[in-house]
Amino acid sequence: MEKETRRTAGSNILRVAPALDYIEDHYMNQFSMETLANLCHISLTHFRRIFQEVMGISPLHYLNSVRITKACELLTNTNRTILDIAEATGFSSLSNFHRQFSQMVHLTPSEYRKQVLSGNPEGQNPSIIRYTGWMEP
Repeated sequence: MEKETRRTAGSNILRVAPALDYIEDHYMNQFSMETLANLCHISLTHFRRIFQEVMGISPLHYLNSVRITKACELLTNTNRTILDIAEATGFSSLSNFHRQFSQMVHLTPSEYRKQVLSGNPEGQNPSIIRYTGWMEP
């Protein structure tokens, strides 16, 4: 039974791989979850279930995590405005960007940038990895 479970899990990883690749390449664009399901050649409901099973989070949460990770890189490595970064990472509004960023990083984008540039009092820079829970450092 365990062997069958591992084979199914491996198969499911391969089934959502096109969606993961698409998200990585197109996170800055607006697209529907149905687009991702179509890339995987499965129904939307089945896609959401398999994605949750494989990744441990919903496709939308994963997409937002990728976008916030990219935003953290831009906040750290560029002088672009927060509005510009929000648009460049695919957020449809500044308020949505602030809400998603604050939920994942527990800082506003400007606070994050300030801490990264000035150095964290504990000697550690804030990191998206600590807050999302889906990546290991």
